[in-house]
Parts: sequence; structure tokens; C-alpha cells
Amino acid sequence: LWCLVLIQTESMCQVGYTRDELISRLMNDFLHKTKVPGISVAVSKKGEIHYAKGFGYADLENNVEMQATTRIRAASVSKMITITAIARLVTEGKLDLDAPIKQYIPYLKEPFANLTTRLIANHTSCIPHRPTHNKSKKKNYNSTRELVELVEETTLRFTPGSKYEYSSLAYNLLAGVIEGASGKNYLDYMQEDVFKPLGMERTAPDELSEVTKNEAKMYFFKKG
Repeated sequence: LWCLVLIQTESMCQVGYTRDELISRLMNDFLHKTKVPGISVAVSKKGEIHYAKGFGYADLENNVEMQATTRIRAASVSKMITITAIARLVTEGKLDLDAPIKQYIPYLKEPFANLTTRLIANHTSCIPHRPTHNKSKKKNYNSTRELVELVEETTLRFTPGSKYEYSSLAYNLLAGVIEGASGKNYLDYMQEDVFKPLGMERTAPDELSEVTKNEAKMYFFKKG
């Protein structure tokens, strides 16, 4: 995709498009070819935003256009945010990456209790990628313990540490680790110790039941 954009950018610059015209043409072409409902683009340099604009729609059914300020679900980019919290706790001496996580989640059952934060964080815990029957896909959970129980319903696919296998489900355990190491609720810790210090004022938990006009709806491709 980016190779294609680069080639198009060079050719468009040669025919005299302005920056805004160039980005608009590229993004509208992208939406047409991919059939994605909407996209938000921002360009920053040295911490200053030079361009920000939305294209397409945040909500197709209600004809809500995508804006530069529309909040979009971060999906698995959230893992990087969770790892930032883990790294902070390690730096502060509150978390040992190689200690059994039962040290931080005392209610966790075997065989998961003896996994380490390092194994989970680098996707070598051998916990399945998704919960049993994928039942968590469109549901909000009220506590980290409920998320941990989803892990406990599964079985380890291999011997921990023996194989790399990407797992979103395993990262639920890191929420429990953060709570145990910090002494705070996971979402409170993220807000107070990660988002606030970094100036991430518009980052918040995804409430599936409370989609507003400032948030993009979730869409899935089905049979093409």
C-alpha cells in the first residue's frame, strides 16, 4: 500500500497538486479501492500537527462523516499501550518480568499461574489467540477478573516459551499483572499513570454500548 502511495505521490507532485489536494485524492482513492467506511489522517513533525482531516464516514447508517477528531477503536495497538504501563512498572521496581504472575494475580489458576510477564508480553505463553467460542468479541467486561476467567477456560497450546504464537487473549492477564503490581484498578492506572502524563486526553476505554457521534462505529467485512 505505501509503495503505491509513494509512486502516486511522486506522479501527482509532478502535475502540481497542492499538499491538501494530494492527500485528499490519495485517501479518497484508498477508500474507493478498499471499501473501508472511513479513515482519519494526521501528519505531525517535531510534535506539532501540520495536517489533520477525516475522510469517508464514521457511521454509515446515520450519515456521520469522519472528522479529524473522531475517536477510532485502537484494536491491537492497545497492546503497545499496555506494554508502556508494564515498562513503567518495571522501571519503578514494582514488577519483575520473570516472576510467576501468581505473585501479582493470586487468584489465577494453574497452569497459567506460573507463566511470567515476559512470556505473555512477547507472545510465547502459548495461550490461544481467542477465547473459547470467541464469545468476548462484542461484549464489555466489568472487571479484570472476568477477563482472567476467559483465559482460564482455555488450555495451553504448547509448552510455554517453546514457540511464538500471537495471542490477544493472553494480554488480559497483563491487566491483572498491572493491577497487582500497581495496587490500582487497571483502567485507573492507565488513566493516571500513562494517559495523563503523556497528554492523551482523548484516549479512553471502548464502551461498545455507548457509541456517540464523536466515535467511529465498528464494521466487519463479510463475504467480501
